[in-house]
Amino acid sequence: MKISKVAVKFSIVVSLLLLLIIFFLSSLVLKQKEKSFIMEMELRTRFFGRAVQEAIFPKKDLFQVHFAVNEIMREKGIIYACAWDESGKFISHSISERLNKFAQTAVGKNAVVSKEFLIQEYEEEGESFYDFAFPLQIGDKIIGGIRIGFSKQSMAQALAEVRFQILKIAVFVLALGILVTMLVIGFMVRPINYLAAAAKEIGAGNLKIHVNEKGKDEIGELSRTFNQMVKGLNEREFLRETFGKYVNPEVARLALENKLKFGGERKNVSILISDIRDFTSLSEEVPAEKLIKMLNEYFDKMVAVITERGGSIDKYMGDAILSVFGAPLPLENHPLNAVLSAWEMKTALEKFNLEHDIKFRMGIAVHTGEAIVGNIGSHKKMEYTCIGDPVNTVSRIESLNKEFKTEILLSEDTYSFVSERIIVREISNVKIRGKKKEINIYELKGIKEI
Repeated sequence: MKISKVAVKFSIVVSLLLLLIIFFLSSLVLKQKEKSFIMEMELRTRFFGRAVQEAIFPKKDLFQVHFAVNEIMREKGIIYACAWDESGKFISHSISERLNKFAQTAVGKNAVVSKEFLIQEYEEEGESFYDFAFPLQIGDKIIGGIRIGFSKQSMAQALAEVRFQILKIAVFVLALGILVTMLVIGFMVRPINYLAAAAKEIGAGNLKIHVNEKGKDEIGELSRTFNQMVKGLNEREFLRETFGKYVNPEVARLALENKLKFGGERKNVSILISDIRDFTSLSEEVPAEKLIKMLNEYFDKMVAVITERGGSIDKYMGDAILSVFGAPLPLENHPLNAVLSAWEMKTALEKFNLEHDIKFRMGIAVHTGEAIVGNIGSHKKMEYTCIGDPVNTVSRIESLNKEFKTEILLSEDTYSFVSERIIVREISNVKIRGKKKEINIYELKGIKEI
């Protein structure tokens, strides 16, 4: 049986992911286990301290103190225990041969003078310890203290047992994960391998290939789509080559009818550009998936308005739309259609905002003039587009929406064609970058009833 390369790669990825998860979880477990050990020792220390405190206050009972020391020494992992009175003098201990030596160390001195619970770590003769010191206090008066020594080796042994259990579980989970992944992916990619072999046949020129269409899942759908593609290649190979060069359906139709020339021509057109206000800020505040979904819905509604009025989408520029009225297809009264489209886009945006918690604000500009339109590019990849001064002008007029706090601005050239049909507010003597003369622009306020 041939092992699928995809299954192997996917198994490696799954294995690495499982290893990372196991490593992360085991680290958490071990840290939590170590923390619980220390908390347990702290609890033991406090119980020991309470027993000693009851033995020395209000009346000192050394027998009870010795009894408490002996009892704590019976517990697993305890290396030493001692108690002292308010003067710092040891009254009971389990480390007589090392008592003076301990008392002179920094750990020992810190333990005696500490006025609060103290945990210290130290090494002696190659062995590591935790030292737990607990002052015995009645009110504000310290009447003595206790210390417990706990070997890190005991903790290490306990953690080693936990680590070994985690390792056994990790090996089992990893082996099971690899096996299941190999089986599942191998089963899933088998139809894809058949499709890959069929694709190679098509690449060799065999357009009579047909694949099995069993199944109602995505693989079955892919097989059916593959067969439809082969059928389409047989019937429309010329269309396949042509449609690969165009995105606009109208442009594609003209190209198939051989009505588009390689190059361009001058045409009087109306250009509409729309732009979402403060989109950069939105992209920083709104999750990317949500913003992209909203943007696609927004484009759907705006493009529907533009095409309904005979406009053609020239290109998308981030969150902006550049559309042309009057090319590639002739359009009667294209300035009016562009202006009506702008107004209807405003209305469509208002409805769009009612359906969403995040509100888009839009700026639109319309300009009419003679531009160069045509099929521009290389023989391998062409684009029907509009270039020239009108494109630059409409873009700069649109940017003035922010300055004048408007939504729709029209150039004087557009306004001269549609003045009888619209309600505007004139903004006189506006300086536009790249233009020597000041111009008048118009804020669109409404459409007159006919």
